[in-house]
Order: sequence, then C-alpha cells, then structure tokens
Amino acid sequence: MTGAGLGIAVLVGILSVVVTLGVLEAGFRWFRWHRLTYVPLGEFAEALSERHPVYHHRYTPNATVTDNQYDYTVVYTTNDLGLRGTRSYGPKP
Repeated sequence: MTGAGLGIAVLVGILSVVVTLGVLEAGFRWFRWHRLTYVPLGEFAEALSERHPVYHHRYTPNATVTDNQYDYTVVYTTNDLGLRGTRSYGPKP
C-alpha cells in the first residue's frame, strides 16, 4: 500500500470509530431520557420549601418527601424547625 492509500485507510478507520461511538452515545442518551423516570427538581422545591419574608425561602417544617428512582429510594424529612432530620429541639430555654 502506498503512503496516500495508507493515510486514507487510517482516516476512514478513525472516522468509522468516531461515528460508531457517536451513534452509541446518542442511543444511550435516548434510552436514558425515554426509559428512566425522575422527579423534577421543581416538585421537590415546592414540597420541601416555602417562602420566607427575610431569607427568600426556607425548608417547610415537618415535611417528608420521597424520591423514588429506578435503582434507589431517598426520603427527605424536616423537623418542626424546618431543619433536615427528625430531631425535635423543643422551645428555647
């Protein structure tokens, strides 16, 4: 094979690998976008936060939100002060 023919063969090989990887990437992204379910962040923001006159927003007191993904489940909870967790601090001394 001559130098020009070898260069063209290498270029075609590299181009075919790039196109193949691009098609696979597009397929994986399409599959993930169409097959997996997710809860948009907007629903979490509405369920876990409320407006605050000074600080713009805060966590809603005594809220529980469950995030069910295809491979895990997470439960978000806030206590009576709107802090993350379930510990109750009671009134100030």
